[in-house]
Amino acid sequence: MQTEPIYISWNVNLSSEEDVEKVDRVLDAFNIDRGFVVDEVRVNPAGVPVSMSEVHPVGDYFEDIHAQADYFHARQLHLVFQRIPSSKRFWKDVMMNVLASIKNSINGAGITLEYKGVEPPPFYGVQLVAPDLSVAEWFSSLGENLRRFWTIAARYLLNHESFTFEDLSIDSSVPVESLRSMHRNSWKAIHAKRGSNPLVSQWDEEHRRFIYTMNRHVRDEFLKLSTI
Repeated sequence: MQTEPIYISWNVNLSSEEDVEKVDRVLDAFNIDRGFVVDEVRVNPAGVPVSMSEVHPVGDYFEDIHAQADYFHARQLHLVFQRIPSSKRFWKDVMMNVLASIKNSINGAGITLEYKGVEPPPFYGVQLVAPDLSVAEWFSSLGENLRRFWTIAARYLLNHESFTFEDLSIDSSVPVESLRSMHRNSWKAIHAKRGSNPLVSQWDEEHRRFIYTMNRHVRDEFLKLSTI
């Protein structure tokens, strides 16, 4: 039996750098905390055709959806879907709705599949950060609340190899959804500086959850910046 992928990445080619912001706006409509897809279903009870609307929350199918900047190509993005392994088969329909919304909203947008697998794609996470790009370049552009997330995560990783958002919540007394929101809203600043996600995720099959870690050099940079 073929294993369904956890990570699916699409290469998004745009006509202008301004279109990158348009992609962000589309993705905001499919936010994993509040976004949803409506599916029109036709049934025939007693032989009478009836149309029904089924609402599918995006967060029921995906742990994360984000557009990762390509450092070498300003008009290119890696649109990464991180599927919840236990999600039902409608996840494909949700993903295709996101892709269709991007194509319908942005003239000339080209979208091609570039990766799918149970492991993160080779360009995922810190690998795409330019060699000379300092964390400080985008960290300083974040608001105080967003900087707090990275400080909480970095301090936790001083004494632990990895974490879940639930771990950070217990350690910091910040609600899980607030932590997720802090992390998600950091992306606009990271994109603007052409960086990528400092967190690397992995599915924990035993406990049925995602765990996260980060490069220790990046962790130490966060800790240093938090004391300035």
